[in-house]
Amino acid sequence: MSNRVSDGKLGAMVRGLEVDGRKVEGLRTEMPFHISIPTEFESVTRGRWTPDGEEVLISFDSTRVELSGIIDLVLCTKSDDGAPAIRAIDLKTTDASSLLGDWESGLLDSLGDESIGPSCQAEESLLHKHRLQMALYHLALEESESDKEREGLPRRKVLPPAILVGVSGRLVEYPSETLDKAKKDLEKTLALTARMSLASEFPLSDVEKDYEDRISKCRTCSVSEEIESKSP
Repeated sequence: MSNRVSDGKLGAMVRGLEVDGRKVEGLRTEMPFHISIPTEFESVTRGRWTPDGEEVLISFDSTRVELSGIIDLVLCTKSDDGAPAIRAIDLKTTDASSLLGDWESGLLDSLGDESIGPSCQAEESLLHKHRLQMALYHLALEESESDKEREGLPRRKVLPPAILVGVSGRLVEYPSETLDKAKKDLEKTLALTARMSLASEFPLSDVEKDYEDRISKCRTCSVSEEIESKSP
């Protein structure tokens, strides 16, 4: 796997070669970030119990969600026209056991492909699975670069995030439409999380409405069946 990563686009860029019209200017591993995201949502209330019923104390329809984390890899590059850019990259070792030869991963269908975006169903599924994580990384870099601009410092263009697929060595960039959808999904998830956190009571039906497909899978998977069989 390390050989494929080294032979891929990222390996070539780290060695100082120009790839897709860009050369590396800097590389940071495990870059910490902190971001505060304004979030709006359907109004919820906090209250207290009284003999006459629930007494509403305050209502919320917006908040700021603060998140901290570490980005696997941040790559700073310069294009042919001199424009500086920055990108979040995350290494995924999905299906690494397939390299032992016992079975073949669908991610290997794109082995040797030189395209920038996903070129097979397995890569599209991988990008979809990690879309919230990568959208968050992208927003964190955008905020960081905006802070630089406000302070009168040079800023870099934030490129779409990318997944480094370990089994193939491919660096797969999120297409713009996929990234935009991921940001909307992240916004929706943060809004739901904020409502659950701030409301005195939060109906589970609201969660079931938005995540019905995932809940149905949980109810039918082997783990769920095993838990039910062991229940008294």
